[in-house]
Amino acid sequence: MTNEKLSLKDYAKALGPGAIMSAAIIGPGTVTTASQQGALYGYTSLWVILAACLIAYFFQEPAMRIAIGCKETVMVGVREHLSSGVAKFLWIVIFVGSIAFQAGNLTGAAMALEFFIPSISTLTWSVIMSALAFIVVMMNRYKLIENINQVLVILMVLAFVLTAVTSGPDIGDMVTEGFSFHIPGGKVV
Repeated sequence: MTNEKLSLKDYAKALGPGAIMSAAIIGPGTVTTASQQGALYGYTSLWVILAACLIAYFFQEPAMRIAIGCKETVMVGVREHLSSGVAKFLWIVIFVGSIAFQAGNLTGAAMALEFFIPSISTLTWSVIMSALAFIVVMMNRYKLIENINQVLVILMVLAFVLTAVTSGPDIGDMVTEGFSFHIPGGKVV
């Protein structure tokens, strides 16, 4: 390990993978669902974000330990240090989860695009975006994917900041309503 100081350029280069992870975790499906939830229930479901963050941490923490402890990717670590059967099972779980997650992202983005161009249906937008994503991935150009994701993440951050500044939320209401820990709408199902 070297003790070289990293330059600002080095830090900027390292942001690429982080931006991709941010775009993967907070995608259009999350933004659309959170926006609808906020419009319907105000701050009353804010506590769900805190619960989701805690669950996500404890769900991902074992993967971080495996990757750091084994000094290899999580799936290689699982396969080599647990078993190939566990690795295959996890691969299937991750694959199915990824499909569901991406379906949510495509639906959320399609709903947003349909807002701007209502003559094109959500299904059509989803198909168009799926085809474009497939083409970009098949081009096998990591830098292009990274740049696209960085632009999308920057746009999401700007949208969040602009919305927060222009909506002027009442901090007191956010705390009292947002952490009242009751289920919005009064129903579990």
